[in-house]
Amino acid sequence: MTMRDEVLRTIKEVKISVSKIDGIEQFNDDIDIANALIERSGAYLEYLSDRFKDDKEIVGKAVNSDGRSIRFASKRLQNDPEIVKAAILDTEYALRYLPRNILDVFNRDEIIVFTKAYPYLYAQLSYEYKNDIEIAKIALSLKSDLYRYMPQEIKDNKIIAKEILYKSPRQFEYFNDKFKDDEELVTLAVSKYSTNYEYVSDRFKNDEKIFNIVKEDSMLFATEHASKELLSKLDDITFTISRTYTGTITQECIIKASADKYNDIRENPEQYFDKDNANMIDEDLEDEWYSADIIK
Repeated sequence: MTMRDEVLRTIKEVKISVSKIDGIEQFNDDIDIANALIERSGAYLEYLSDRFKDDKEIVGKAVNSDGRSIRFASKRLQNDPEIVKAAILDTEYALRYLPRNILDVFNRDEIIVFTKAYPYLYAQLSYEYKNDIEIAKIALSLKSDLYRYMPQEIKDNKIIAKEILYKSPRQFEYFNDKFKDDEELVTLAVSKYSTNYEYVSDRFKNDEKIFNIVKEDSMLFATEHASKELLSKLDDITFTISRTYTGTITQECIIKASADKYNDIRENPEQYFDKDNANMIDEDLEDEWYSADIIK
């Protein structure tokens, strides 16, 4: 058996790394060796001669097996639409090894195919395709967090904005100022995810209806972000302040305070503890601490 035949047999029958096959370099321009290597793994294009790295048939087999093997192809084939398409459809990571604007060579239908397969490719599309409503909707339907990468024309579309709030309400942070001041969208945004209250316009931070939606989920967050003007208008809040010793509540008092004092009461309840109005539950023990809760 010749050395060539032994190398070919080893490639086909022995499960060892190609890099450990003695004499492999001598036969990197042999068509039988080339086909055997690519049949085993497209990544073995690395071991072939420059002639095979520029052979469309060989490279096509390689990228169909492993799209990332396109990094070993010739520059000519790295710009060949058929080869590039096959590599991308095998894995989006093939784009790491291709020219930056390579997606520009494809038509709209092909871009739609790519977007359906790998929605995050949207971030690398040209402005023309990013601004295509159908392509944008496909990408967002699969990965709503792509909203932040959308061009302004897409972000200015209220229908898309509303759909995003149902699917991924946290994207409200990336809405334009007009939508952050839109009553319908703001109401939906805080209803779906109360911490969106931080991003609403000043007009709605001064809106009692929106405040009431948020406080149902988190009074603390509502009072942190509401306007001072609104807080000063709200009815007093009833608190129960507990005085605790070694994990056991021993005294409680009930107080009423304005909403603008809510955060301070939660952070410094001992300052508001009314000893004259306290209900003794047990004897005093050591290691006292205080906590405040709203009475609903």
